[in-house]
Amino acid sequence: MHDIIDIHPHVLCADQSAYPLAPLGGSVSGWASTRPVTAEQLLAGMDEAGIAKAALVQASTAYGYDNSYVLDSAAR
Repeated sequence: MHDIIDIHPHVLCADQSAYPLAPLGGSVSGWASTRPVTAEQLLAGMDEAGIAKAALVQASTAYGYDNSYVLDSAAR
C-alpha cells in the first residue's frame, strides 16, 4: 500500500486575534467563510481518511501574504 498525500489543503485558525484575516482583494472567499478548517481538524480528518501527509497551501483569500498560520501549523 502507498502513502496517500493531500497536496492542496488550506487551514484557517479559529482565533482571528492571533491570526487576523487580511484577504487579497479585500473579501474572504466563500469556502473560508463557510467551511473553515483548523490545522487540528485537518489532522483529525487525515487520520480518519488514512492520509499520511499534507502539503499545506497558503490561504491568500483569508490571510493575504501572511503565511504565519501555515508555518506555525507545520511546525507543530
